[in-house]
Amino acid sequence: MKKVLIRIAIGLGAVVALFVVVGLLLPSKYTVTRSIETTADADTVYAHVARVKDWTVWTAWTTKEYPDLKFKFQGPESGTGAEYSWTSESTGNGSLKITRTVPDALVEYELAFDGDAMLSYGKFTIEPPDGRTREKTRITWTMSGELGMNPINRWFGLFLDRLMGPDFEKGLKQLAEMSEKEESTPPEQEEPDVDEPGEGGTGDHPAAGDENKKNKG
Repeated sequence: MKKVLIRIAIGLGAVVALFVVVGLLLPSKYTVTRSIETTADADTVYAHVARVKDWTVWTAWTTKEYPDLKFKFQGPESGTGAEYSWTSESTGNGSLKITRTVPDALVEYELAFDGDAMLSYGKFTIEPPDGRTREKTRITWTMSGELGMNPINRWFGLFLDRLMGPDFEKGLKQLAEMSEKEESTPPEQEEPDVDEPGEGGTGDHPAAGDENKKNKG
């Protein structure tokens, strides 16, 4: 019985050692990329990406999907320096800060989960139609990060594209729909002021007064 237990222990040790060694040989970085094309103009898309409050509407991580999400906003409303954070039992805590922008073309950001325990870096590139090979605006969302020397993290990195990809696709789809809807909705037109009778209406209009005088004469 003792020999059997020793063999089992040696076998488990060999499996753990193999897991660690292979894990250390896996990539130390991960990258997730997804793209979509939309009929919306580049400036409309850019505005929704550069404005962090809009992220709570078009991304896959909204209060509609996760009712316990609570958001907090800091810095400018839009562009470089705009930042928001969230707390949630279902999704965990994190923050996102826009670090660089190029109007109508690029938005770069830094993403942190649970403080600075796991940092990721992302960007949106927005390419307008070129009139030749592409007739629509192309949006590309890319995020990457370091997995460190922890073999468990490196093993986990193999599945990140499969885990995060669908959320990127959903977010891009909702971003495109939001931008297209905005452009297809006609702007509200202010109704012209209409004078009420007795308040600068026809009876009080100078021309009407002149006409009345002629009739009296």
